[in-house]
Amino acid sequence: MSNNQLCDTSGDMAGLEPYKYDRLSNPEEIRCLRLEPGQGDEPLSCTLKAYRLDEDPQYEAISYVWGTSNRSHEIQCDGLPLFITPNLRDALQQCRLSDRSRLLWADSICIDQDNDGEKSHQVFLMSKIYSQAMRVLICFGSDQTGRRAQEAYSLLYDVNEIFERFLTDSRGIYDSFPWPDNDDPLLSDSRWSSLLTLQEHPWFRRGWVVQEASLAKDALLLFGSVEVHWLWVLRLTAWVMSRTRTIIRVIAHGSFTLHTGKYASRNREEAVTLAMDQDDHDLLMILDNGRHLDVTDDRDRIYAFLGLPEAAEIRDSLSINYGQTVHQVYQDFACCYLDKTDDLTLLHYVQHTEASISADFESPSWIPQWYHKIFSWSIHDPLKQRIESLHHTELPPYSIMENSILRVKGLSMDSITFVSPQLSESTTVSDITTIWRAVLRHKNGPIYDRFPPVHAFWEAMMCSRVVGGLSFGQLQAHINAYIRHLDPSALFLGGEDAKVWDATEDDLNSPESLLGQLISWIIHNRRIAVTQRGYYCLVPGLACEGDTCAVISGTNGPFILRNTGRHHYYKVVGETFVVSRQEVDIELGERPDSVGDGQDWLDYDLEEEDIYLC
Repeated sequence: MSNNQLCDTSGDMAGLEPYKYDRLSNPEEIRCLRLEPGQGDEPLSCTLKAYRLDEDPQYEAISYVWGTSNRSHEIQCDGLPLFITPNLRDALQQCRLSDRSRLLWADSICIDQDNDGEKSHQVFLMSKIYSQAMRVLICFGSDQTGRRAQEAYSLLYDVNEIFERFLTDSRGIYDSFPWPDNDDPLLSDSRWSSLLTLQEHPWFRRGWVVQEASLAKDALLLFGSVEVHWLWVLRLTAWVMSRTRTIIRVIAHGSFTLHTGKYASRNREEAVTLAMDQDDHDLLMILDNGRHLDVTDDRDRIYAFLGLPEAAEIRDSLSINYGQTVHQVYQDFACCYLDKTDDLTLLHYVQHTEASISADFESPSWIPQWYHKIFSWSIHDPLKQRIESLHHTELPPYSIMENSILRVKGLSMDSITFVSPQLSESTTVSDITTIWRAVLRHKNGPIYDRFPPVHAFWEAMMCSRVVGGLSFGQLQAHINAYIRHLDPSALFLGGEDAKVWDATEDDLNSPESLLGQLISWIIHNRRIAVTQRGYYCLVPGLACEGDTCAVISGTNGPFILRNTGRHHYYKVVGETFVVSRQEVDIELGERPDSVGDGQDWLDYDLEEEDIYLC
């Protein structure tokens, strides 16, 4: 939408031509606005001027929620009317000083939004813009309640004081940060509700802010009349996640995982005291977490994260081009990523709807569509060793062929003969018990003759995961409680002397059950399946009887593929977790592995073949 298509101006600027952007003349140039002093609802006034990043201009960058794209508000820019969105108007009012001007950068006004070429290049510069800013101002707007901001600030202040006192004498010893007592008043403090108000702000669900906040030299969060150091927010979040699981749901959504990962990377000495390992999010994991964040343009599900250090390997080889369609951007990213990394774990991030796996969809099935938010949890563990080709010592060969068909090496290991109804986060223990009984009645008996099959069934839903906040013994006791509901006669983890959580079915279904919550996330929009050989699997909701279970060299685990009718040509339905039949000692508390760990395919006379993913 161009400025001259917007509402009429009024007052002193009535009848004036709208502001028009001058072209930027140098690849290192950005525009900054000098916001003139004012207060309250006084009209906004600024000048726009070009600066070269390589000359180190002294500006502050604004991070805010775009909101509506309707440019219905007016700012006087170099004496002419320029139309801006309501949210930018609010952010500028919040940043404006009463006694002096302020040099700022804000994307929607400093970039000509009607010029796709300029927008593409400025997005490419975004990492420099935020990392070179003196400070990033995170604008939350006014506090409508009049008190939530102050209460949240005081809680953040108190937790930060705990950090400061501890870090004064800390020597960076791993896991040395003190745990609060169970009766610590801070854990039941009424101010947590105000922090929840802060956490529910839409800024935390915006895709671009991960880059904007994590690249900042310094950042301030502006909420009402309060200014909070962003580090305080990160410290409190890290403290809750590592030390106070009873209030974990205060910070339950995925953007916090990304933000705290960056905190762990940039503040190693204090993060290790909370037993926080250095950020292990690679670029694909970041994009996967980003599915649940908001962007106004689905192309930004790639572009919004290219400024992060994790994207350094491909950033210079991937053009930012808003003239391309979403699917062209995703395909270019996938091809560039494979070319630079040879990392076929990209395939684990494929999610499909009926439409996107259909024959007439405009993108090959092996290319992740990053706007799909079908699953709450990934099955594969990116830290696991990749599956090696049977006949190649190096990373498995692959090639991208004509029509973007991906040729890989792999084994067709099995086929699906039974699928359960689709599961969801609201699936109950009773529902799971019904499925277990159906699995037992299935014509293909289980292949599990070295340990009780019910443990394989349960592990298909746990996917070898552990639960943060539960010790090894507590986790065993929780698993045994679920096993007891499925099969009271089964051997428990830990044998005859095993601990079993004395839980009712309501307890197991409760959101307060940490294991139950994890299971609900993992199984959401998936199904339990049984294969021709008798393996138990967790498969995508689109999987059906007759689909192939295949192992692809260079990945972390097996996949469900769908035959196209042409020999060796398949659609990728998605990743699957298949429980290994290899022996484990349940009495010693050992849990079944995945077939990836057990390498079960070596037990069968299978020939490695070329698999064509289309």
